[in-house]
Amino acid sequence: FELGMNVGKMDRSDSQSTYATRIYAFGSTRNIPLTYRKKLVFDVKDINGRDLSDTARSLVTDFFPSDIVTEEKHVIDPIITGTLNSNHREFSNNNDLVDTLVGSIYKIIDKGNGISFGTGTYYMPMPGQPSFPRDYLPAGEYVFRVSFIYLQDGIEKEILIGSNTVTLNENQQHEINLSFPIAKEFAPGLGASLFKLRTYLLVPQFDNTLIGMGIGLFARVSLDMELVAGKSAATSVTFLSGVNSGKTFDAIYNPDFHIGETANILRLPEGVTASIGDKYTIDNIVKSKVPVSYFSDDKDTQIAEGIATRHLLMPEGVTYIDAYPDMKAEEAVEQIVVFDDIYPKREGVTDMVTTHTYTDTIDNPDGTKTSKDWLAWRFKDDDPGFHFSKDYKLDSEELRIEFLSGPLAGMDFEVLFNPYDKVRDDAPKPEHLKDGTWNRDAQVYEIKRNDNYGRMLPDDILHPTDQGGDTYVLYGYDPQFVSDVMIPNAEVEVEERAKEYIEKLKQDPSTYTNTMMSDYIYGINPETGEQDEGFAKSFTVGQKVKLINKAYFEEARISRIKGFEYSLDIPYDSPVYTVGETAPYSRLGEIESKIDSLTYRKEKDRLSIIAGGGTSSGIEGTNAVFPRNIEVTVDRVGYFKAGDIILGGTTVVDAFIKLISQKSTGELRSEISTNKDVEYGSPKGFITYTAVRNSQGPMEQAYYDGNPNNKLNFSEEVGGVQTATRQLDGFYTQKETYIANVIYAASEDDVLPRKVLSDSINVNVNRKWFAGVCSSIPKT
Repeated sequence: FELGMNVGKMDRSDSQSTYATRIYAFGSTRNIPLTYRKKLVFDVKDINGRDLSDTARSLVTDFFPSDIVTEEKHVIDPIITGTLNSNHREFSNNNDLVDTLVGSIYKIIDKGNGISFGTGTYYMPMPGQPSFPRDYLPAGEYVFRVSFIYLQDGIEKEILIGSNTVTLNENQQHEINLSFPIAKEFAPGLGASLFKLRTYLLVPQFDNTLIGMGIGLFARVSLDMELVAGKSAATSVTFLSGVNSGKTFDAIYNPDFHIGETANILRLPEGVTASIGDKYTIDNIVKSKVPVSYFSDDKDTQIAEGIATRHLLMPEGVTYIDAYPDMKAEEAVEQIVVFDDIYPKREGVTDMVTTHTYTDTIDNPDGTKTSKDWLAWRFKDDDPGFHFSKDYKLDSEELRIEFLSGPLAGMDFEVLFNPYDKVRDDAPKPEHLKDGTWNRDAQVYEIKRNDNYGRMLPDDILHPTDQGGDTYVLYGYDPQFVSDVMIPNAEVEVEERAKEYIEKLKQDPSTYTNTMMSDYIYGINPETGEQDEGFAKSFTVGQKVKLINKAYFEEARISRIKGFEYSLDIPYDSPVYTVGETAPYSRLGEIESKIDSLTYRKEKDRLSIIAGGGTSSGIEGTNAVFPRNIEVTVDRVGYFKAGDIILGGTTVVDAFIKLISQKSTGELRSEISTNKDVEYGSPKGFITYTAVRNSQGPMEQAYYDGNPNNKLNFSEEVGGVQTATRQLDGFYTQKETYIANVIYAASEDDVLPRKVLSDSINVNVNRKWFAGVCSSIPKT
């Protein structure tokens, strides 16, 4: 189609309102800590072989994600017993405790009362037999001795814990029980092994072979303690200067499990060392845990006009995305784009959904008090390996949840982690158990109800699925605590989205209307000058054509016919063909710019109608519905006015037809608590009705099953919405149909007449049956 040759007139319809060749892309501010993209640079101030440290910026294990932290801890709880008699008066034992000690200094946590060491005469009275008196210990000296022993460089070393000598007279006592206190610290040094408990007991000489029921004396030693070294963490360092500049190496923080100041060590791999003054970064450190004084200002951070510094950025080194490579500075048309749906996040799934009853006390005008109970909904994450902590929460920000599926899909709430009821003197559960492992009972989230969606939610109708399985996203926390890849992955997502965005900007979305020359379509033979069917032209939708017009394109544009228009009486009289990559449409820019309060979210599709921009994104599929009630907040949008409600369940198509075609009439929707296909004998539930007045007059009457005497008691009107609940009694034995009617008066201006609304729900009842072979004829 060439202008002047076979096209008499070619017009372009521009549907693109923005044009840019350089994109500065940003993500959301969600889950972005204050320390994001701030420089945390360490200096080598002490070096010992391949061990380095920055003594001015001491490290602790709390700076690292918990999943990479290793702790050396040994639980020691032996019980040692033995027997002594007149021929065997010594009890000597070396009991194995730990084979290999990695650390050099250990804390000793005494969970008992030191080392218990005792002796006594055996005594075992027999039930139903004559009771004999218990023998006394022989008179004389009893020598006790307890120590720890271990090997260091092949040499056995001994640490005395304590010794004691007890002297007894004849017939003085039956047992001796001693307790030897343990030191709070054990420092064997590096390379220790074969850690053992050595115990020794010497009893006095005695000749009575019948003592202790002929068995003799017993010896018993018990100990309950933990040997805890420091914590170590696997990390990596990237050098910014020195001989290793630009290189990244795996490293171990506190590799020898030291405690205290000596733990501030990073060990490099074999053969790698550094020099005093070398600068380096630690790659997986949790910056939110690091003191602010450790950071330095980042003067190179890209800050585009109007964008807060805490927005998620593209990966480091990627400042912007150009439409074309090697673009000249004068060709750059800059645009800032913010993708608010991209932020570091983890999709969780609800599990173990429960409720907790709270009681509010209301002061009445007459001085009395009224108590009112309400339910709060709680849940856990279904992944037992995912652990959250109150320490993860960002300062001055709420911890919030956005549901992606389930009854609350698209809704956003504040949540309380590890909740407790102050009125009932409840207390938060400890996040860790005594053994240091995570306490699953503390991993609970409570949804803080609000009335942002027209009524207090969650409630007994709209709440997380009882059986769990709803997907959700948390925000308001530092993602570095959860995983050190969440932020980098989100940055890459911003970059990829920006590339997709600029690719769309590069495409020409315009449509071209081509008014064809009549003689070209009619088919004039240039040799004869007469009409010839062999020269006649006709084109159909989908045909590929080449557009030639120097005013629009330097070369030409290959595109397809999207539509055509011609006269029915004279088809060849200047037909018009519409050519373009996208279907032509009527730009409702004035209406689009006003619809700033409608948001539709679906699990995979997104609809966002943006105020002021004059553009709207597409909706995948034609059955998209609003998942919840939407209140119109602008003064007037087409036939919608402020205060009108678009009911959840309304298709987007229906909403826009109403927007441009008629005033908003009253609406009635229902939701039954059970399935609409039930098994015979199933208990009946309840039906929730939602009535929206919109532009109608007030509600005159509401009833069910066609009988005006069966009144439906609707709540007071809030924002034009009223709700009612019908409780169904009994059990299902046959198909049931439930009908409800609501009558609204005419509108005040009489434009809308009196309206009778009807809603119907059918419940089908099915019976299970079984087949098999009976062993006998059933008697009933």
